[in-house]
Amino acid sequence: NTMTNQLIDYGQTENLNANTLFRTGYTFTGWNTNINGLGTPYADQDPYLMGLGGQTLFAQWSVNNYVLSYDGNNNTGGATTSQNFTYNQTQALNSNGFIRTGYTFVEWNTSSDGLGLSYAEGENFTMPASNIELSAIWALDSYDVIFDDNNATSGTMANQTIDFNTSENLNANAFERTGY
Repeated sequence: NTMTNQLIDYGQTENLNANTLFRTGYTFTGWNTNINGLGTPYADQDPYLMGLGGQTLFAQWSVNNYVLSYDGNNNTGGATTSQNFTYNQTQALNSNGFIRTGYTFVEWNTSSDGLGLSYAEGENFTMPASNIELSAIWALDSYDVIFDDNNATSGTMANQTIDFNTSENLNANAFERTGY
């Protein structure tokens, strides 16, 4: 993106043209006669007195700050602290602090259904030019029902796995005990 040069006659004062430049992840803060910002500063559309030989004004920018927040995605407790980033800054993601009864944390994801971009706890993350929310992705826990023969004289039974909060009929008994 560019701006058209502004013609001002020597000794004349005119308001500078409105800025039309855009820089991803940055906010325009004004103009300066020095590229490093150590010259004479001018705000957008400030009056400008033209001296001899013309002048190049350099756009000045400040990097934007963004927030990375965490959503527990149906958590039953706990919390995970948001992180502050500047645009394009890379830092490690926070560890999960959320709890969800009957579930195990799997990853962070840009979509609560797990179909977005996936990130592991502590993985390096580079901030885009917007606030971001990452959702906890959970896997349903399964538990084993262990059948103890309690002194059976014959028969065996394998453990039965049942998902958390799911009703299921128990396997039929395969143990026998003489005299019982």
